[in-house]
Amino acid sequence: MPKFSIIIPTHNRPNLLARAIGSVLNQKCPDWEIIVVDDGSVPSAETERPELFADERISYYWQEASGPGAARKRGLNISTAPWLCFLDDDDYYLPDHLSVLEAAVESLTDWRVLVATGMITQKPDGNMVRDPTFATTDRPLPEYWRRPVSLLPFAISRQLIVRVPVPMIPSPIEDFEWLCLLLSSSSLLQLPAYTVVYVEHEVNRTNTLIDPNNLDQRLAVISRLINHTVIRQQVPLFSINKMQTHQCWHHARQCLKAQEFKSAGDAFLRGFKTFTIYNLAELAYTVLCGLRALKIRRSPR
Repeated sequence: MPKFSIIIPTHNRPNLLARAIGSVLNQKCPDWEIIVVDDGSVPSAETERPELFADERISYYWQEASGPGAARKRGLNISTAPWLCFLDDDDYYLPDHLSVLEAAVESLTDWRVLVATGMITQKPDGNMVRDPTFATTDRPLPEYWRRPVSLLPFAISRQLIVRVPVPMIPSPIEDFEWLCLLLSSSSLLQLPAYTVVYVEHEVNRTNTLIDPNNLDQRLAVISRLINHTVIRQQVPLFSINKMQTHQCWHHARQCLKAQEFKSAGDAFLRGFKTFTIYNLAELAYTVLCGLRALKIRRSPR
């Protein structure tokens, strides 16, 4: 049995997938398995890049397109290791990621602990920016709510996942919902080493969802979370309101990029229902995005 199961959902990005898989193959720690769940790629990743799956520690599964959340759930059901890691096909690990995690998890006596390394964000211009690590580890939920990150830097024990399973309702922010639930039931071991790279680019999934239903799903996640007793007790009201407004204005900005001005306007107005002074900077940025979008619309073709 391997120490780590690494679950990689993918969809129509075989070249990026090659980098993600390669970053695991380059790990100093060899005690892992990769489970690639292809979420409806046409042609399949296995057909496009069969050489990616030559290592016997790599398993490949294809499914009808159901979203990355469903792909992660399938990968979890197939995995065998006591510790689970999640790697999106457009991100990658640095070579010491699993060895750093291995040293940490072997010292743990409580499975109700999430382990996280530091995360580096690779900007579209290639600049590498170290994201802040978590300062509060005994009650990390309020800090995570203020500054959420993806599943990428976390290792989660199988026992904790059994206790807090992946949410079954699909949404664009399934990872945020699940991590909030996990952090409401556990503590956090924050490691100082920066070992994972989150890559920002124009086709990040969060930047391409502009259907109004996507915004409704985002806000429904927040409603479900604040009905959770521990979350309601630990997360301040201003943080909840700020997050609701952020989801509206994030959606508005993506609609502006797509020149969908009516949808952008509707989302922008919805954001004022929960507006706080903590959203002032985002308000200015969203207005600026709107002005830029109008300028593009009016410019001669």
